[in-house]
Amino acid sequence: MQAYLDAFHSIEGQRLSKVLWRSGQDEPEAIWLVFEKGTLLIQVNEEDDTISVNAGATLKADECVDLSSSDLWQGFVGQPFGWSWVATNQQGYRDVVLLGFDGITPQVMLEVMASSIKIHRIGAAEPIGSHKGA
Repeated sequence: MQAYLDAFHSIEGQRLSKVLWRSGQDEPEAIWLVFEKGTLLIQVNEEDDTISVNAGATLKADECVDLSSSDLWQGFVGQPFGWSWVATNQQGYRDVVLLGFDGITPQVMLEVMASSIKIHRIGAAEPIGSHKGA
């Protein structure tokens, strides 16, 4: 777990510059989050279908597809990295990472499923008890 925390601490507060994935794939096995002074590589560990996070990973830009202007990522590019979470399922496997930008609320979920990374945008739910007249 400490390796995950160290990777996230290495880019704390830095602004997201680019989001890349390895080209030639229908769904990513690896995603690079490029920040002002660092890079995070989030990838599938194929041995057990878990997610791994590594700081400072190098990449060859000509082998990647830039997702920075996609609907999901464009609102986060230029925003400072906020908080992160690593989730462990009931079988003890770490297979989800949550990311937050410009604050402490999780906004993106990266989930390993079937040896690829599924990317989901998530948002805050209405607080319990906020329904008037319910």
